[in-house]
Amino acid sequence: MATSVETSRAQHVAWRLERASWVIFIVILALTAATSLAMVLLILPSALVFVFPLFFVAAWIVQSPVRGLYLLVAAALLIPVQPLLFPDSTLDRIPFFLNLSDSQSLNLPGLGITPAEILMVLVLVGSLGGVALTREKLAVGRLMIPYLVFAVAILVGELNGLVRGGDFKLSLWELRPQVYGLAIFLMATFLLRQRSQLKVLLALLLVSEVVKGTISLYRYYITMGRQLGAIESVQSHEESYLLALFLVVIVIGLVWFRKPLLGLLILVTPIVFTAIVVNHRRIGLVALGVEVLTVVALAYIIEPRFRRHLAVAAGVAGAVGLVVLVTFWNQQSGAIAEMIRPVKSLIDPNARDLASNLYRVAETANLKATYRTSPLFGIGFGHPYYIFYPQNGVASIDPLWNIIPHNSLLWIPMRMGIIGLISFWCLISMAIIEGIWAIKTLWDTFVRVAVIFALAAIFGELVSAYVDVDLENYRNLIILGLMLGLINRAPSLARE
Repeated sequence: MATSVETSRAQHVAWRLERASWVIFIVILALTAATSLAMVLLILPSALVFVFPLFFVAAWIVQSPVRGLYLLVAAALLIPVQPLLFPDSTLDRIPFFLNLSDSQSLNLPGLGITPAEILMVLVLVGSLGGVALTREKLAVGRLMIPYLVFAVAILVGELNGLVRGGDFKLSLWELRPQVYGLAIFLMATFLLRQRSQLKVLLALLLVSEVVKGTISLYRYYITMGRQLGAIESVQSHEESYLLALFLVVIVIGLVWFRKPLLGLLILVTPIVFTAIVVNHRRIGLVALGVEVLTVVALAYIIEPRFRRHLAVAAGVAGAVGLVVLVTFWNQQSGAIAEMIRPVKSLIDPNARDLASNLYRVAETANLKATYRTSPLFGIGFGHPYYIFYPQNGVASIDPLWNIIPHNSLLWIPMRMGIIGLISFWCLISMAIIEGIWAIKTLWDTFVRVAVIFALAAIFGELVSAYVDVDLENYRNLIILGLMLGLINRAPSLARE
């Protein structure tokens, strides 16, 4: 009897969803027709032609909101926030993260919203609408409350900044990444219900990073002829972190999944690794090292059957690394020199690395000094942090240098005080605890290694954030929100 009742209810829910999706689709078609007629009769801006595909994308997403999450993750992996303006620029010319009013976007005055934000609103409304129609219990998870507490701390920081005379438009540069992270976390929590969805996300990551790696090498060797001049990187700074995630997947595959597909991925691994090297970001290689160590350490702890092999592999890798470090210590250029640069720059930095190190020392001192002026609530958003020690060489190329610092870990207490600091680290600590609990108790191997990947990505993000703006970057926060959402949903996914 109970089974027949559940079957009847499932059929009723499916009928309601199908009816709702058709109604929405018809409404969208009507809006498309109305907009077309208005453009002809009223001679509206030609930029509105982009409204047509948007309507159809909206209908496609409403039928399955998780598709919108896929699009957002793919965009974060592929599309830089700002155009890079290389001769071969392609993906970075897509204004996905730019306001519609921006001259480099559709140049529609007054529309201070990005395509990414429109898509986020659409997905969240679609997912919540689906829950309302089916009358299902809303998925929450153990990380929901810690993340919402941190969101409250962000809101308090915004209000505090406005009370202190901060500029609202300026504060949006700081608020937007945090909103993106929360939005993606909510989407992942509400929409990730099947293991197959994790496989789609994995495929997006692998394909995207091979594409970005190929673009990087083409740009470095063909377009620029290995001569970057004053240009520091061939891709945006956060690209090194994103490329490293591909290599983390390879390490996980070598430990847990030795399948033919892995062999194909290993063949393209040199493309991705070389792309990290030629992007000339020291922290990218450091983050990669931390991520790999995280995977190896967790595998050693939870998989006794792998311990001998892991110990041997770690010993060999360490010995090879030491030999390479000693042999090529005085190498001044080339791929190997770039690989040992993160270590060498700590002991014997070149002129560029020394200037970068000194800038970060001054910035860190200024952030700490600014925090001490208001330790409880911070100074809030929307105005520059205080300069007690000179920071030279960046103002001409980064207009937000004294708004969004490189050390985005210290950005948190500087803006939100001890309240923001505690709430952020409580969120991260809860995610680590929840992740370790999941990988020790769940039996589903694929979900377990997905959680290990998420923990490694979080640790890599924190390391990158210590010296770069990664906690205030749209793309990084989308990935961070996804990783936190994946950990939050892991127990449910393992039961599917």
